[in-house]
Amino acid sequence: MPLFDRDDGWKSGLPPVRCRRVRLQRALGIPLPGGGRLLADRHYPAGGERAPLVLMRTPYGRRGCGWIARVIARRGYQVLVVSVSGTAGSSGRFRGWLLEGAEPGAVMDWLRTRPWFPGVMATWGASFLGYTQWQMGAEPIAEWRAALIQDAPPEVYGTFLYRGGAFALGDWLRWAQQVGACCGTRSDPSLLRGVAALLPALLRGRRAYDHLPVAEADRVLAGRAIGFFREWVGHRRPSGLWEAMDHTANAERLPPTVHLAGGWQDPFLPGVVSGYAALRAGEHG
Repeated sequence: MPLFDRDDGWKSGLPPVRCRRVRLQRALGIPLPGGGRLLADRHYPAGGERAPLVLMRTPYGRRGCGWIARVIARRGYQVLVVSVSGTAGSSGRFRGWLLEGAEPGAVMDWLRTRPWFPGVMATWGASFLGYTQWQMGAEPIAEWRAALIQDAPPEVYGTFLYRGGAFALGDWLRWAQQVGACCGTRSDPSLLRGVAALLPALLRGRRAYDHLPVAEADRVLAGRAIGFFREWVGHRRPSGLWEAMDHTANAERLPPTVHLAGGWQDPFLPGVVSGYAALRAGEHG
């Protein structure tokens, strides 16, 4: 157990541990309306089968998020970690920031049938896990009471992929290679595998970033074509594909309590600020 997860929370500011024993259900299947399924892991405190629920949706693998799920569960919460489409065994195709629109509804329909669902929930997550929360606001969700969104924008074109009009190659070619290497598979990657996915960027990164045309730099770095990377590079104007990745209008349907956090040096900060502005414009609490 990490040092910051001691009973007193140590110096991390965490609340005290309420339950030392955490139970785990792996690879729960969530049916999708068009066929196929998402896979989810449920972490919950022993004796707390209907404890308050925290939902996390991720492309980074459920095992990779397991440590934070356990930290939360030891403080008295259930945590459901769901792999988005095309990652870690979930059906479908992973298209980067273009999320499958049916996912939030499918997850909620399934949750409502679970005997352990307490009837209300919160969502939590940083970066991509925060972006999935913005997507959930496409439709009202009565059971959704709080969203904790860290370092995540509601849209991706203007705030980081093409901020200032130029494609952020150094950040997003590397991200595309790493996510594809460690998560775009039928298996749930371990944390070690995620670390190993960093190696190609260290070994071949400079050559890939210098490669022309840019649309083929993925083959230099990853040794293969990465479909969603080529979609990004092939759509240079803020329309069409990018509109499907803009969830700014969902601000009005986020839950009553929304907490946004960002860092001064984080590339997502402009998106966090624009998300805050959208919430304020809708007079969100």
